[in-house]
Amino acid sequence: MDFINISTNGIVAISICIIVSLLLGFGLMGLAFFSSRFGFDEQVNHDLESLLEKHKKL
Repeated sequence: MDFINISTNGIVAISICIIVSLLLGFGLMGLAFFSSRFGFDEQVNHDLESLLEKHKKL
């Protein structure tokens, strides 16, 4: 890959993007596991019919 020259700024930018992407992924997965473990997923009302009826009345 001698024909590709990436400047120092380019390497820093790529490194920052990789780190931010990894942190975002770890953070979102952590929130998903936290939500599942502490029961926040069960609090969601999955009754679609009543939701549709509620919005039809508006």
